[in-house]
Amino acid sequence: NTRRAALVPADMEWSDIGNWHALHEALDRDAQGNAVRGAGEAELVDCRNVLVDSDGPRVSVIGLENVVVVVDGNDILVTTVQGVQKVGKLSGAVNQ
Repeated sequence: NTRRAALVPADMEWSDIGNWHALHEALDRDAQGNAVRGAGEAELVDCRNVLVDSDGPRVSVIGLENVVVVVDGNDILVTTVQGVQKVGKLSGAVNQ
């Protein structure tokens, strides 16, 4: 209990970003629908609807569509947008 609390009304958009597809939709995308997130650099050539999330290593992607590329330390995941639903079936998917 406290007497020093306050409420402030706010009008915010909410999105439950619980998977890679939702993250891709929430990020800023280029004219081809590609999005890049994280500390790493990414270069995409002739790509459409590609999401790259890298914590450091440079990622280069050429000629792919509807693909998700995730680099997390020494772990690399490359999958189709449809395949992200199966990430939990991978034995090394703890961080994915």
